[in-house]
Amino acid sequence: MAALTNNRSLVRVSEESQNDAELLFGALRNLETGSPRLTEGKNSLLSNLAVLYFPREQKELHRAMSEIADVRLVWGGSEVIEVIRELPSLDHTEDLIFGPKFSIAVMDEEAISDEQNCAKLCRALATDVVAFDQRACSSPQILFVQAASIQELAVEKLLDTLALEIQRAIDRIGTSPNDGHINMQIFSARAEYAMKEKAILRSGDSFHFSLLIDDDLSLLEAVQYRTLFIKVFRKIEDILGLVSPKIQTVGLGLLHSDNKMHWQELLAKRGVARCVPMGTMNHFEHPWDGMFPLDRLVRWSRLTA
Repeated sequence: MAALTNNRSLVRVSEESQNDAELLFGALRNLETGSPRLTEGKNSLLSNLAVLYFPREQKELHRAMSEIADVRLVWGGSEVIEVIRELPSLDHTEDLIFGPKFSIAVMDEEAISDEQNCAKLCRALATDVVAFDQRACSSPQILFVQAASIQELAVEKLLDTLALEIQRAIDRIGTSPNDGHINMQIFSARAEYAMKEKAILRSGDSFHFSLLIDDDLSLLEAVQYRTLFIKVFRKIEDILGLVSPKIQTVGLGLLHSDNKMHWQELLAKRGVARCVPMGTMNHFEHPWDGMFPLDRLVRWSRLTA
């Protein structure tokens, strides 16, 4: 974003991202564009950018960066945000915060009752779930389904179709290998639902994906890595109490025409930043997190002839 607005940037990367940053900018530095104009743009971008790494314990370096920044752009968890906010800064410094967010999806009863439409929505939602291994702030962690109960035939068909489409998306997109800690989290979530009296579990080979459904309306801590919790609700008001500005994106699978705008208005009033069709939840666009980030990176001046 800073490059698009021709700002000079200091970027501190995490220890885990050092190698990726070196590969990315090394490839950019050695890129043969074949065009003088593109080469000039590439050189301009690189000359305006410095990528740094230093241990988080070196507070004096964090302080030095903060004291010269016109904009502090923070992308991370609550702990990181609090640390950055406490650092001294210029009087005019803008803080652009992309904090921890949570995203969900919603389907109405008309959508799951129409088999053709349900299959189309499941195909779209599967892409949202599998992309980025469900680790993006815009990835759906919970699917809320409007139905009378989890035993409904339409719900059973939804689970079967969604399982099929997620496996197809995995085959098409691919996944990153899970480590042992992640697999233990997935196993724990599966075991909990397997022991519940009113719950249904669908899973793929090994730890490829998990669908965990019940009618307990709550927000659960995200497991990620293609682990989708599914909650059955009766009416939209049943889940509005769970919605807050913490919810960044809601993927919509709505077939009833009266629901589309009404439900979006209700969700937006509760603080949701994006209400988008399933299949587009991970499309990074403007506005983002309820703001236009590029506007915050431009200082406007009025000049008089």
